[in-house]
Amino acid sequence: TAIARNNACDLLKKNGWRQNSIEITDDENDPVLEIPDYCDEDELIDDKKRREKLFSEITKLGEPDSSIMFRKYYLGESSKTIADAVGMTPANVDNRAHRAIAKLKKIFSGS
Repeated sequence: TAIARNNACDLLKKNGWRQNSIEITDDENDPVLEIPDYCDEDELIDDKKRREKLFSEITKLGEPDSSIMFRKYYLGESSKTIADAVGMTPANVDNRAHRAIAKLKKIFSGS
């Protein structure tokens, strides 16, 4: 996980790209979870805890699901690019992402 995180950070620095928030949506584009990078001072602690829980839960998904989720929703890579990197078809990447979102939705909705 640390290697994937560091590689992602290096890639972001190299491209000079900065995302304002992390947002995971389901198939209907309803937000499952959104964590802004910048927030009010009062919200900073709560958002940090939610971000840590999100990364923890994504990591618990195991490989290749955790890599797919980080690459798709944090780095914004396409399903085709991810599929080439992990040796799957784009449809398989989308299916795994869909299942992972369903798991995360249950965790964060308290169900």
